[in-house]
Amino acid sequence: MNARPSSEWVEQQARALGFDLCGVAPAEEFPELERLPEWLAQGYAGDMGYLHDTRRRSPARALPGARSLIVCALN
Repeated sequence: MNARPSSEWVEQQARALGFDLCGVAPAEEFPELERLPEWLAQGYAGDMGYLHDTRRRSPARALPGARSLIVCALN
């Protein structure tokens, strides 16, 4: 099964469960995360201490061996 049809299935299932948005992304490095340490040092995380966890700097640290990430959102 190629990636797109399975992604569409995941997105349909998320909508059926009530999520407003759903996407599937490769579990690769995100260039935006290079600025995370500076952003945290500026205090932008506020009381969200969990954002300081170093596993958040790389999908491979948080989910070793993962090939894709499923992200869902509720409005």
